[in-house]
Amino acid sequence: MKVYSHLSKEELVQRLRLVEQVAKTGFWNYNVNENVLRWDDQMFDIYEVDRDKFKGEFSDWENCVHKDDIKDATQSFQQSVASNGEFEYLFRINTPSGIKYIKAVAMGERDDSGEIIEMFGVNMDFTAEYQRERDTRKAAELYQVLIDQNPNATAMVDTNMVYLAASQKWLSDYNIQDQEIIGRSHYEVFPEIPNHWKDIHQECMKGVGQKNDRDKFVRADGTVQYIRWNIQPWLKANGDVGGLIMFTEDITQQVVNEEKSAEMAGFFSEAKKIARIGTWEVDLQTGLSSWDEVVADIYKTPIGWYPPTPEEGIKFYKEGKSRESILEAFGNLVETGESYDLELQLTTAEGNDIWVRSIGYPVYDDTGKMIKATGLFQDINERKLIELEKDSHLGQLKVMAERLSAQNQSLLDFAHISSHNLRSPVGNLISLSQLYNDFADEEKPDVFNKITQEITRLSSTLDDLIEALVIRESLGKFDDKVEFEEVVEKISQSLSQQINDSDFTLTTDFTACKGILSNRTYMDSIFLNLVTNALKYRKKKKPSLHISVKIEDRSVALTFKDNGIGIDLSKYNNKLFGLYNTFHRGYDSRGVGLFMVKTHVESLGGKIKVKSKIDKGTTFIIHLPADTL
Repeated sequence: MKVYSHLSKEELVQRLRLVEQVAKTGFWNYNVNENVLRWDDQMFDIYEVDRDKFKGEFSDWENCVHKDDIKDATQSFQQSVASNGEFEYLFRINTPSGIKYIKAVAMGERDDSGEIIEMFGVNMDFTAEYQRERDTRKAAELYQVLIDQNPNATAMVDTNMVYLAASQKWLSDYNIQDQEIIGRSHYEVFPEIPNHWKDIHQECMKGVGQKNDRDKFVRADGTVQYIRWNIQPWLKANGDVGGLIMFTEDITQQVVNEEKSAEMAGFFSEAKKIARIGTWEVDLQTGLSSWDEVVADIYKTPIGWYPPTPEEGIKFYKEGKSRESILEAFGNLVETGESYDLELQLTTAEGNDIWVRSIGYPVYDDTGKMIKATGLFQDINERKLIELEKDSHLGQLKVMAERLSAQNQSLLDFAHISSHNLRSPVGNLISLSQLYNDFADEEKPDVFNKITQEITRLSSTLDDLIEALVIRESLGKFDDKVEFEEVVEKISQSLSQQINDSDFTLTTDFTACKGILSNRTYMDSIFLNLVTNALKYRKKKKPSLHISVKIEDRSVALTFKDNGIGIDLSKYNNKLFGLYNTFHRGYDSRGVGLFMVKTHVESLGGKIKVKSKIDKGTTFIIHLPADTL
């Protein structure tokens, strides 16, 4: 309230007296020139000053003002005297009962020259109102802290629906981050709020909260939000309603998802009928079974009829493998919770055998106890019959492909063995023929005998080639008795000229296993190529090869260890067994031998690995899954 200087003294006094009657307000006047201060009774009550100690001077008022407010309050009063005479100020005073907040309003009376000669005013005890405002601010600040930490959309308003606090989630949910809403009306921020919500707010102001789990909110821009809200009144220290706290959650996406889910549920129901997929359930507490109309149609049972026990339902499965499989699977599900997914044959109530897909899984309660067995059931008869027919055709094609592959392999075997395995005996024949005329007449019969032996070995090799051509008939049987010493002896004779010329030492140790059941042609080729390899890449001094055998993990491990020039595996490891790959210059090598070794080993179901160091030698280790002799 302000009092203006154009009012007469009598009018001012009259109005101030009226104010005194309405509120707890004291009246005062102060003569500026005489420094005389006068208070009415209410002023003494407010300031709690003893009348006998009141001197009626300006200092009586100054002595009551709080030390932290005296400077500003005195300056404001003096400025009002020096200027227009108006004065309005809020300050604290010290009283015997404690600190009070005073709201002062005053005006000045001027003389003919315009100077302020007397001040009139009121002091109102504003303590209770100030404390209420302070408590409200503190409550708002406290709630703002709590609201800021709240992950939900939360806002606090006073009884006029003016915002006191709001969470960041509130601002983001309603897309008002760019607005300053504190101090503004809720209805100003959201002019589109419907009247029925305003009615709810007024009802809540009466002290009773309300909530709604799904409410539609049409925004000013035409967009629609679905809101879950809870509005509760908050109370002041005196128990009066101070305003409302609004908790809201934007469930628009949830509603959209629910509507889509409902739509999809309808679609799924129709799709199940089209795809012939039904659902079934067994209550493990009661033992009662149930299924939907799709399953009933597959079983060809009346709709609404259910097997009295799971065992009765299982009897529909065809006797033999199908019934045994479903009995075991369902038993495991009930006992251990293990799900199943099976394709089985079913005999319908009409006596027709069909293929079905049965899926089962457990259902648990909140305590982890299995309470139900449920799952899906699908008619797959048409698809399964086509699949079985296709498998039959594929089986026939597979047999034909294997036969063709065997024929192709025979041709490859013939090409490889003819181009590689014939070289040794042919080379010996050429050497002996070239040296024949150099021998004395008495030595020529021995040389001729050696030529005859090489021709015999050449004939034997040709026999092997013939066997390779028909290998498709024997491959997979592996029933040739292959004795290692016999194979080595045969190779030693075939390579005798090279062995003797190079002073090559060939040793063996077959004590662990004298031989195996395998394919003789492949085993002869493996030994021949690895011995030839050791001869070809030998050292100049004391070249040697040691062949040994061990039994490891149900397989036969053959080791060929030489002391030759070695192979740089860091360069050639990935190319070692490639066709036509060679790794040493200056040697008569065509890159076929190791390729054939690996090919034959793998054809026998085995594996080969190599260890080698430059100038230290090479070791080949072959593992073959074969029966020993």
